Amino acid sequence: MFYYLIASLGYLSTGVSTNDIVPDRDTYKKGMVDYYMLIGKITNYVSLILSIPLVYHPFRRSLLNLIRGPRYNASMAM
Repeated sequence: MFYYLIASLGYLSTGVSTNDIVPDRDTYKKGMVDYYMLIGKITNYVSLILSIPLVYHPFRRSLLNLIRGPRYNASMAM
């Protein structure tokens, strides 16, 4: 519900001129830096980079369990 509200209000604020990719939109005043969009892009990139270690290790363990069986101890492989 929260995301629907944000999407609806975002669409209503720009109307039919809303870009398909929202970060590529033009600033309200030409030549002005949109700091809120810049902060949003940076935090999005940081969250994507930090999610790699969280996803990689469970994936590696699951893959090793599929290949070598569920009793394989991944800590012995290092």
